[in-house]
Amino acid sequence: MPEAEPAARPARGRLRRGLLSRVSIKSKLIVMLLVSSIVSAAVVGLIGYESGRTSLRASVFDRLTQVRDSQSRQLQDKINDLRNSLIIYTRGSTTIDALGAFTAGFDQLATATINPAQQQQVSDHYNQFAKNTEQKTGKRLDPHALLPDSDAQKYLQAYYSAPVGSANNAIDLDARDGSAWTAANARYNDFFREIVNRFGFIDALLLDGRGNVVYSADEGRRPGHQPPDRAVSGEQPA
Repeated sequence: MPEAEPAARPARGRLRRGLLSRVSIKSKLIVMLLVSSIVSAAVVGLIGYESGRTSLRASVFDRLTQVRDSQSRQLQDKINDLRNSLIIYTRGSTTIDALGAFTAGFDQLATATINPAQQQQVSDHYNQFAKNTEQKTGKRLDPHALLPDSDAQKYLQAYYSAPVGSANNAIDLDARDGSAWTAANARYNDFFREIVNRFGFIDALLLDGRGNVVYSADEGRRPGHQPPDRAVSGEQPA
């Protein structure tokens, strides 16, 4: 049996040569061309795929870069517009006169008093604000640390902050007590309220030289979810 294997190998070789000899040269050429075409198509497809993926990636990056640059320019334009508006408004005689009037009104309330019911209403207002803040942000605030310190702050918050039922309607609130601050509000409130409404600002604030916010056009929409009263009350900013 071992001696039969060498004899079988030439027989298989002759069989393969016999099969190949039966295939014409034309058929062999067709097969070769077909294989070459398939290989060429595969290579071209692979190159095209890689090239297309690279081009698509570059196109996406370029588009994202354009969007980023466009948004950056828009943001810069808005900042410039806001800065220019603030420069114009703050240097105008109306704003300067209003700041003097509101500061004088705020100072005249330095010895103003409120009754226990109003004090409780202010405390309840801050307690509710602390609860709402914790529910929305998870940050716990101490309501007692938010309470106003000076009599002027307590007075204005008792009259203009705690009684406001809805922050959305706070900008429409007009002064209604008989103080000098009320007289200033009656004279200048429409001017600043119109600025906020027409230009879509969050608020318009007036601060005196000591850092007190002596006026807010919209005490119900303070930046950073501050209590609605802090702008109008004249409470010192943090």
